[in-house]
Amino acid sequence: MTGLTIEVRQRQQDYLARSRLVQSEEVDAWPMRRRLWTNTLATLGPLL
Repeated sequence: MTGLTIEVRQRQQDYLARSRLVQSEEVDAWPMRRRLWTNTLATLGPLL
């Protein structure tokens, strides 16, 4: 692996270590406004 690959992999591992599992019941309880905002960010994020 190259140095860049190792750095990217480490960053991924750091993100995973700081993340938490979101259960579908939790998402189901979100208000519609939050769902729309989350979906908008998820859709546009790769473009920004």
